Amino acid sequence: MDQLLARIDRLESLDAIRQLPAKYSLSLDMRDLDAHVNLFAADIRVSRELVGRVHLKHWLDDTLRQQFTGTSHHIGNHIIEFSAPDHAHGVV
Repeated sequence: MDQLLARIDRLESLDAIRQLPAKYSLSLDMRDLDAHVNLFAADIRVSRELVGRVHLKHWLDDTLRQQFTGTSHHIGNHIIEFSAPDHAHGVV
């Protein structure tokens, strides 16, 4: 891949990574649990025994209903570092 394509790919990746916490926060605050659980890997581990988005959705529904009347997440700065072209880690 030439340098320009690599730079474009990096910028597109940064944008996609930045959107993830925003999508997380918005879907959680709006209680759009279908959108929320789809942000996670299909094989998300929910407990020692349970795996999958269906179980995560059930757990979230119970947790949100029992513990919170509302939530309001606010996104701060992103620190994103690439360890390879297809691998990054960061903090929000």
